[in-house]
Amino acid sequence: MTNYSIDASVYAFPFHNNAGSAKEIESYFKNIYYISLLVSNKSADDKMRPRNIKCFLFENDIKLIIKNKELYFSEEDEIPLRETLKKGELLYLDPNDLRRNFEVIMKRLGNTDPFDYAEDIKNKIIFERWFGIENIIFIAKKGKTVPPGDAVVKNIREHLALLSALNKYVCKNSKNHTLILNKNMQEELKNITVPPSFEIKTFSDRLGNHVRIKNLPDKIELEELDIKLSTPSVLMKNSYQNYTEEEFRTKIKGFPYLVLGSEVETGIIQYGEKIKEEIKNLSGDKKEEAEKWLLGFQDSILANLKALNDFAAASQNSSQFIKKKGDRYLCCTDKCEDKYCIEEGSKSTSCKGKCEILDFCGSNIRCFGADCVDEPWYRKNDAFVEEDRTKVDNQGNKNKYWLHIRVHSKKCYDPLWFLTLRIHFRPVNDFKKIEIGWIGRHLYQPCNKKRDLPMCSRRKCPLRPNSQNYDQNISELENFRNQYSSPAPLSPLNPGP
Repeated sequence: MTNYSIDASVYAFPFHNNAGSAKEIESYFKNIYYISLLVSNKSADDKMRPRNIKCFLFENDIKLIIKNKELYFSEEDEIPLRETLKKGELLYLDPNDLRRNFEVIMKRLGNTDPFDYAEDIKNKIIFERWFGIENIIFIAKKGKTVPPGDAVVKNIREHLALLSALNKYVCKNSKNHTLILNKNMQEELKNITVPPSFEIKTFSDRLGNHVRIKNLPDKIELEELDIKLSTPSVLMKNSYQNYTEEEFRTKIKGFPYLVLGSEVETGIIQYGEKIKEEIKNLSGDKKEEAEKWLLGFQDSILANLKALNDFAAASQNSSQFIKKKGDRYLCCTDKCEDKYCIEEGSKSTSCKGKCEILDFCGSNIRCFGADCVDEPWYRKNDAFVEEDRTKVDNQGNKNKYWLHIRVHSKKCYDPLWFLTLRIHFRPVNDFKKIEIGWIGRHLYQPCNKKRDLPMCSRRKCPLRPNSQNYDQNISELENFRNQYSSPAPLSPLNPGP
């Protein structure tokens, strides 16, 4: 998966000193509209968010724009834009619409209220939150701190350093993280110097333990920037690629560090057939969204498998990463409880004196753009949950696949609940290989009746005992599985050695 981090130069208001040309305003319209779609919904799983790439914005950029009038788009700025657009005969563009979309970005991402409904999406697309970054400190040759300089230049310098460090030490691939800059700003980069030595400070948890990113050293030395630069046009051009059945089979077998289990193809076929079945009963926006995803889910599967493959590739020659006292690791759980990550000597029986999240799932899979999580411990104790995550590998053996990537998510009571897509996997030989056990529907989990049932309008839910689809003579797991078709067993995509 390619990760794109969008710099403020792309969406900060650029026309205070001059109205620009009509063509420049039109380009700015496109940038703002695209970014507003990324943050336009209460849910981080908004239908417009692409899932074959990963996009980030920087929190320090948002704060800078909000505080700086020269970068903020205000109501009085609409008048000169309107006049320029009129001269350029681009009357279909309304500066008022542009400003509203700009406000969507600033208000959704700039609100500091921890109870704000946009918190979920901030956690998904704000770079500093995803990676647990607090700040970066540049070190002069004689050990003195480098002066911050102009605020805009300071932020760009930090972005270049952060992404280069991730590419060099964690991803070990200069193409993994790309910085998106305004074309004019790219031309000015030759005047921006990035000091070769710096430290990345990460957040601390409630107990004061520092979050650590695996393989990222305390002091970073970069002789040259290890990063690809691009413009917003690369985002606008992004679209889901369609594959024939044979093309997709070839692609999915082409990852050298991934091994596909015997149930993978069955799960993918079942998933696609379910969408086709449900589309017949939809109309309007819901039908359009489902049809669009039907054309794009294969491309998103491949992008997330690439992230896993890139992670495994970077793990081939990794030196042992030693945890220091007071450290915890960047975790791939939504709400990691402190007891699972704290220093050795924890009283938790689950921790067993080590950080099980790092040792087991390699928490920096997130650094490759995949939304990777482990199954919570309280669900692992459920017999049905365990059974549905037990799959047959390519050697005919049964294994448990707790780790998974959330490719697409919908609430169980959403009319488009069937679009939820998961990739379940497990490590082989400390992630020298990754074994994929399942790609397809959300696997069974018990209904959270306190949280979900009051919201649920899905009368055919198979987990409702009073549902017309609920069979009292079979288990809850079987009821859950019955909502999906069961395609005939197929030969595995990767028959193995």
